[in-house]
Amino acid sequence: MPYEAIVDSERPNHGVGPGHLYASLLRSARYPRSSLRHFLVEARFWNSNTLTIPLILMESALASIQAFTAAAFTTPDKFSQFCENGGKALGGIIGGNDVSGSMNATFETTDPGSQEVLAPVCEMGEAEIGLAVEAAQEVFRAWKDVSAEERVALVRRFVDLCDRDRDVLLACEVFDGSKVSELAEGDFTQVRECAEYFSGVAQRVAMDVAPDVKGLAYREPWGVVAGIIPWNYPVVLTSWFMFPALLEGNTILIKPVEDTPLSALYMAKLAAKAGFPPGVINVLPGRCGITGQ
Repeated sequence: MPYEAIVDSERPNHGVGPGHLYASLLRSARYPRSSLRHFLVEARFWNSNTLTIPLILMESALASIQAFTAAAFTTPDKFSQFCENGGKALGGIIGGNDVSGSMNATFETTDPGSQEVLAPVCEMGEAEIGLAVEAAQEVFRAWKDVSAEERVALVRRFVDLCDRDRDVLLACEVFDGSKVSELAEGDFTQVRECAEYFSGVAQRVAMDVAPDVKGLAYREPWGVVAGIIPWNYPVVLTSWFMFPALLEGNTILIKPVEDTPLSALYMAKLAAKAGFPPGVINVLPGRCGITGQ
């Protein structure tokens, strides 16, 4: 397993010497961004021209690593078709419609392991964000009055579709997110677990009151809520944002980070098939300096 060593004499030494040596393992196979191993090894300068490095510490660290050795992951045809999108760039999802955006701008989402372009994605700007807010506000008037039981039923249908297309969502994690398949598979289990937990929360109100006190609870959704989804756990974090917000009667805007937009876009399409009304779930892909502002 090759590594590279970088000496940084400008970094504060914290009392261990004027420089540190960073040894970053570089795997020839795919390695998850969120799991890159960095080793900090003390380096002592004996004089201005000599650097002595206790390489035995590095060798010991390397020997202790047990790298993930995932079996080859076969790209699902449905994932390839989703990325190809009939030769068009993937658009945002606003009010149930695929939107290319008024800026006529696209960015490419790539496989960090191979640098292969997976798909061009349309960038949403200020105008599209305004449209998404309007669509979410409009449908909120009816969505907030949908019973908890109906919302739970929609979420469960959506999770069933996620299970059906499990390989596609795993491909989003493996290729768009550069995760080894074991980690992606472990993350995926949290979709149903999260949905079941918040479905239970939505149907009960826990309240501790004194025996002689009558307690009443009134729940009121916020309205339109937005979530910015990081790159390291896109499927998991999209789920963690979606389910509590939707089950409590909110409508949502999802802004996936530009590095990993595919899972949010695909999950929104599954949600539409599950029966969520147009405008309840909106996805606004784009770069942080533009869409994210």
